[in-house]
Amino acid sequence: MAIKEFSFVELDNMLSKNVDDRGSISSSNAFSNIDEFIDTGNYLLNAQISGSLFGGYPNCRTIALAGETGTGKTFLALNGVRCAQAMGYHIVYCDSEAAVDAGTFKKFGCDPDKIRYQPVSTPLEFKKFVSNLLKYIDDAKKAGKAVPKIMLVLDSLGNLATTKERADAVSGSEKKDMTKAQEMRSLFRVITMDLAGAKIPFIMTAHTYASVGSFIPMDVMSGGGGPLYNASVILFLYKSGLKVANAEANKVGLTKTGIIVRSAPHKNRFARPITIRFHISFYKGMNPYVGLEQFIGWEQCGIAKGNIGDEKAFNKMTPAEQEAARKEGRVWEHNGKLMFCVLKETARNFVVKHLNDTVPAGELFTPRVLTQEVLKELDETTIKPTFQLPSIGDMFDMEGYAEDFALSTDENSETENALENTLKD
Repeated sequence: MAIKEFSFVELDNMLSKNVDDRGSISSSNAFSNIDEFIDTGNYLLNAQISGSLFGGYPNCRTIALAGETGTGKTFLALNGVRCAQAMGYHIVYCDSEAAVDAGTFKKFGCDPDKIRYQPVSTPLEFKKFVSNLLKYIDDAKKAGKAVPKIMLVLDSLGNLATTKERADAVSGSEKKDMTKAQEMRSLFRVITMDLAGAKIPFIMTAHTYASVGSFIPMDVMSGGGGPLYNASVILFLYKSGLKVANAEANKVGLTKTGIIVRSAPHKNRFARPITIRFHISFYKGMNPYVGLEQFIGWEQCGIAKGNIGDEKAFNKMTPAEQEAARKEGRVWEHNGKLMFCVLKETARNFVVKHLNDTVPAGELFTPRVLTQEVLKELDETTIKPTFQLPSIGDMFDMEGYAEDFALSTDENSETENALENTLKD
């Protein structure tokens, strides 16, 4: 007698019906699917986080922006708020530093009428608030109501004080607080999955500090293991000053006109861990195109340092030079005239093929030059191949693997031991 089969589909249906309807066959389960990305305000930062110039913050993941004071953490968070509002999001902005207000939001181009400002002081307060936020959203969905798109921001994680710490401040106790790591882990255990299920992107800022007692000097993010293990992306931000370059800055005594931000991925589930640089001006904010200059090239998007030559100059070239220029796409016609790009690294101008003209370096970072069409071409030819993680089928190129492994083993083991010791503190 043939044994009747109990299929995996039947098992799946029974689990969904009787145990937990959030689960199902993966190909049809949208619980943790990323539906959209929210622009960060800088194209290269989008690529660092998501692998594409047109990506950014994923709509159902936790992102941590960590760094010392003055590294642009709140600036980037507020840029994200503005970009999210442009996509129809309402914002819940939890502030533990009393650092922003309605005027701050307006200065960043945000609509304060679509932002709930929420002061928070302890991990417990924040956990309670977010848990209730999620409950009210879930209740509204069950009642058949359409709920607004929400983004959650915490600025900052490192400034949350535990209940014990606040009580000790009142009593004058100097005993070491051993509860913070536990409270932080509990916080992220409670909210991370539910935020993902509700499609609420969570951006948090955090402080960094130099580790103590480890053999290898390294920066560590505040909050312990909770944010470290639950965040999908953690960026460590570092700064250096921009030199004074305008009369207005000199007039008011500024020694710097802004900061250069170095963004180093400490963890990323969406893209290769590539460090990037961009700058934030005290006068003009953050230009969305700055940082792309290192990826721009003639083959990549038809923009390169050099000059434009005419047919007369082209005819003076050798046949081999002419053939090379044609192969590289540096020869084209415009209004019936032959034009070609003469590449020159020391040139002060950039040849822009789609403009049939040259532009000075100061005009490179503009939408006139870096159009959406140019950005799409650059994204496909250079950015995605550079930043995106390969599929597993592309990872089995074994050539050189043993050598890479041997070179990295000792260094990695020391780093992992140092990190493990730090997290225990």
